[in-house]
Amino acid sequence: MPNDRGMNTTDYKIGMLKKQKLYQQQGKKLVSVGFHDKRRLVEVLQEKLNRYMLFPTEAQRSGVKEK
Repeated sequence: MPNDRGMNTTDYKIGMLKKQKLYQQQGKKLVSVGFHDKRRLVEVLQEKLNRYMLFPTEAQRSGVKEK
């Protein structure tokens, strides 16, 4: 089974910090997942994406205008 050794190298971490800075400068949100999240990837992504996404209300989904 592969491990995350490559993700712990200085070069990898520097590259990630550069990417994070670039995203921040562009005003973009960044969701990071790690090797340890692999077994629960679907749940982890749902949890992290829920922090940033706005979900329509039931009325909006059915096309009813809210007052």
